[in-house]
Amino acid sequence: VIVHTLFAALGLSILVAQSPYAFKAIKYVGALYIIYLGIMQLQKKIDPSLVNSVIQNKTTRKSNFTSGFMTNALNPKVALFFLAFFPQFIKSTHLQSPVPFMLLGLTYTLIGIVWYLCLTYFAGTFTKKLKNNPNTHLRINRFSGVIFVLMGIGIAFGGQ
Repeated sequence: VIVHTLFAALGLSILVAQSPYAFKAIKYVGALYIIYLGIMQLQKKIDPSLVNSVIQNKTTRKSNFTSGFMTNALNPKVALFFLAFFPQFIKSTHLQSPVPFMLLGLTYTLIGIVWYLCLTYFAGTFTKKLKNNPNTHLRINRFSGVIFVLMGIGIAFGGQ
């Protein structure tokens, strides 16, 4: 969100919105990245001895952060959303200044953090119930891998 807020504040989102080449380039790179994530999910193997233990090391956290960051940053539709959404709440005399964009972006970020904290809490509670089934991890990896590949193909070959 902060990356796209900066893009909108600096006017870079306008370039993506007005250049079909830039939009398509970002779209295809993003689609390829999502397909790559899907293939990685499909190839994951689950070690049965690790089913009931939670392993979160720095590498996994960094990998998860990088994956989420890249998926969002390479989504041109998010840039277009910010470009279309933010100006509606900014006085026309202040559209040239990056400050209102940044304030709206930070507000949006704080609301998102609260939402994701609530979502994480409830997902964590639900996850405890799923961890008792050893086949759950494999099924979730396969299902999410197929969904990622299908989403990437949909993005690559779908309309603008």
